[in-house]
Amino acid sequence: MYLLMSTKKLPLWFQLSPCSDRLLLQMLANVVLLASTNVAGVFTHYPSELAQRQAFLETRQCVEARLTTQRENQQQVKANVKVKLE
Repeated sequence: MYLLMSTKKLPLWFQLSPCSDRLLLQMLANVVLLASTNVAGVFTHYPSELAQRQAFLETRQCVEARLTTQRENQQQVKANVKVKLE
């Protein structure tokens, strides 16, 4: 996405200065830099996203287990109270 946004500037560069070898090399260097930055961003964002999702799922499972344990505990307490009253 950022690469597409940055390539929108290419026609502007052509309009501002005459086409020369140095300008073409600079534009090529900019495209390579932007592409490599985007690739590096993908390689750092994707594992981070997976780790965050995994942590969320583990937290959710822990909360579910805790709620289940509390529910079972309350049922046992109610059962014990009934047995004591009889």
